[in-house]
Amino acid sequence: MHIVRSWRSVLALALAATSGTAHAVSSGPEGPEAQDGVSRRLDPLLRYELEAARTRGDDAPIFEALSSSPAGDTKIDGSLSVTPYVPAPWTGSARGASENHDGYIACWVRIEPGTELPSGLSLELYGDRIASGRLRISEIEQLVEVDGVLAIEAARRTRPSLDLSVPEIGASDVHAGTASPSLPAGKMGTNAVVGIVDTGIDITHGDFLADNATRIVALWDQTAASTHPPDVFGYGREWTPAEIDAGSCTEADADGHGTHVAGTAAGSGHATGNGQAAGRFVGVAPEARIVVVKTDFYTSSIVDAIDYVFAKADELNLPAVVNLSLGHHYGPHDGTEATDLAMDALVGPGRIIVAAAGNEQEDGIHAEASVPRGGTEEIRLTVPSYTPHAGLGNDLILVDGYYDEAATLALTLITPSGQLVGPVTPAQTVELPTSDGAVRIENDVFDATTADHNLHIQIWDLRTGESPEAGTWRIQLENTSPAGVAENAQADFWIYYQSLSSSDPPTFDSAWGMTAEKLVASPASADSVIAVAAYVTRTSWQSVDGSTYSYNPAPALGDIAPFSCRGPRRDGALKPDVAAPGVGIGAALSADHRTSSAWVLPDGVHYIMQGTSMAAPHVTGVVALMLDTHGFLSQEEVLSRLSSSARADALTGDVPNTAFGAGKVDAIAALTGPIPVALLGLEASREEDGVHLLWSVSESLSDLTFEVERATVTSTAGDETDRTLVGVTGPGPHYEFIDGDAPSEQDLAYWLTSTQYGQVVQGPFYVSRETLPAGLELSAPWPNPFSGDVRWTLSLPAPADVSLDVIDAAGRRVTELHDGPLPAGTSSLSWDGRGATGVRLGSGVYWLRARWNGTAKTERLVLVR
Repeated sequence: MHIVRSWRSVLALALAATSGTAHAVSSGPEGPEAQDGVSRRLDPLLRYELEAARTRGDDAPIFEALSSSPAGDTKIDGSLSVTPYVPAPWTGSARGASENHDGYIACWVRIEPGTELPSGLSLELYGDRIASGRLRISEIEQLVEVDGVLAIEAARRTRPSLDLSVPEIGASDVHAGTASPSLPAGKMGTNAVVGIVDTGIDITHGDFLADNATRIVALWDQTAASTHPPDVFGYGREWTPAEIDAGSCTEADADGHGTHVAGTAAGSGHATGNGQAAGRFVGVAPEARIVVVKTDFYTSSIVDAIDYVFAKADELNLPAVVNLSLGHHYGPHDGTEATDLAMDALVGPGRIIVAAAGNEQEDGIHAEASVPRGGTEEIRLTVPSYTPHAGLGNDLILVDGYYDEAATLALTLITPSGQLVGPVTPAQTVELPTSDGAVRIENDVFDATTADHNLHIQIWDLRTGESPEAGTWRIQLENTSPAGVAENAQADFWIYYQSLSSSDPPTFDSAWGMTAEKLVASPASADSVIAVAAYVTRTSWQSVDGSTYSYNPAPALGDIAPFSCRGPRRDGALKPDVAAPGVGIGAALSADHRTSSAWVLPDGVHYIMQGTSMAAPHVTGVVALMLDTHGFLSQEEVLSRLSSSARADALTGDVPNTAFGAGKVDAIAALTGPIPVALLGLEASREEDGVHLLWSVSESLSDLTFEVERATVTSTAGDETDRTLVGVTGPGPHYEFIDGDAPSEQDLAYWLTSTQYGQVVQGPFYVSRETLPAGLELSAPWPNPFSGDVRWTLSLPAPADVSLDVIDAAGRRVTELHDGPLPAGTSSLSWDGRGATGVRLGSGVYWLRARWNGTAKTERLVLVR
């Protein structure tokens, strides 16, 4: 095996290896920073593209994964397929004439706050740490050398992931004003904006007209030639309501997905035909203003689209909710993917994002292993037989993986014929053209957004006659961590792209690592995004041809849809957040979409679809009704309302859970129930001057005051004495109450009651009698995510010197919070999100690190600006 130290010469050797001895590349034991100091800044696909461009001498991307839509889309209607219960995969195109943006690659750029970027590059900043851009390869080469640029990664392509369903969630009673308790008048979403980021919309469909005029207040086609783009964004075509009403707008939705989604969220139900009565297919928010973005489905473009919707809502001085019935499986699945962090920076009061959880629950795309120190575990990938595409570079499997920050793993890939690639150790890249297909493996070479280590596997047709071989590919993981570190190292992998087959794609082997969890896709995985699962409300329907069709086998009514992705996130956070109807959903049919008549409903202008793509707009519509009723609610308030009001039944089981989230969405309860006051974390601790209670609420509820009650816990079963009012505190949004009279020798319980609403908000919170910890203890920070101050407690067994600092995702210290003595017991501490120079840091993931007596403890922080 030939080892090459220079990353710039990697592809030249690989392309030369068309016969004879195979070649490999490696960054070597000295680490990737030795490779021109930029290797860790480029994600695996971009690094490969730059290597290939230098070899070819041109400036165009070569991988379809960077320049066109993925094969094998999520489950949306293409042709009738009722046996088995999986609708045919979407095969439409309609992504615009320039599939690769004329040689540009959509990118994410992570930077240090205040970094001065080269002029002439088209970059859009989200917060002060993440930018999106459309860059040529030569521009990426220029940008990656700039001081302050932390990483550049290719924006991945996402995939598009009511007559029964609208009454099911209670929206019909909300429209009619018959909800109990009643609303002052029926709510229809009139004073809210619904943003649809999807395949477009049929602008002529009657469900989007009012008094013969369009309800669409803005339309941006990102796939169109760059004539009349939006002011802030230099690509695509923007259309005005006047142009739509005048008939000069040429937009169409050949896919039909966006039109159906828009109809579910905000269709009026006015359209009908074939002698059928109108008003049967009314959407959830039928009078909401509609902003549509026909997207090219790149993650960076989707964030641009959200920004565009919120800007249009600002012009109208209205709150907005954006629907994302799309997703992808690249990244760590823990809320830190670049797309997730960019969306965190956009969300705020009256700026809400709802996304589909994903439809890959049954697809075998996730595998995991717990590797004992000194041991080896194996994950197997099965590639079914397929017909290779003509040409090179278009039969491709991409796998993204992550393993624990403290661990050291080596990866070896064994091809179906037994050829070995590896072992690949940390900071190493190995590429090997084999007779079973070319293989490229990277182990902790790219600085991913998460703190854990990244693994990336690329299998493709580099040479003629050597497409990825059908059969079993074996991924062997060896835990080489030193003693005392990572006794069991957790590793997770996702197949996030493949172009071999849409009908029988590669999967992980259920007997060798495949698990049906941790599957909620990005951007639904983001902290700031409301993730929606799908459940079943219809199993059969009458079509326009007079026949009745049904799924075979029929799923159970009310149960979770078999395709609906389940959580939790990789970091253990609960996702999805809530569930909504997503099977057999009837909504608007685009006049430009061609489908089997079996899916079309009797009026000829509505049709059946299924997926979490159909569930998400139900929740989007409910959020629009909430914003119409209560104004500029924050994301925390919206999620708290949806969660606290969600329905549970025999099929949901105990909630919250990783299938249904908090339960089935209930529009009536979400709008008419008491306003829930969500506490953004609470910490109760004993200190020298008494018991300290610290908590926060969202900024929009900062005027609240709270009564604090205390009781003594009288038994190990948790029995309490009568509650005693010990004080009142407020306003907020951050609260600290000190109970100086708290008895130190007794276990105590506390309750908080918001005086404005006269209800118990939270409680009991228990505080044990005063004891000292055996060692250093660091509490979970709160609120987390945070935008102002974040707080936590630190406990010591005796007075001692403690070092406390904050490090960023790249492992650099951004500020020192404390370096000196702290007393025994519990100390309350905080951080205001500023760096060592006092400058406010941008949105992103940070780590709180405490060190004492040779011991270090860390906690993850998510800063959202």
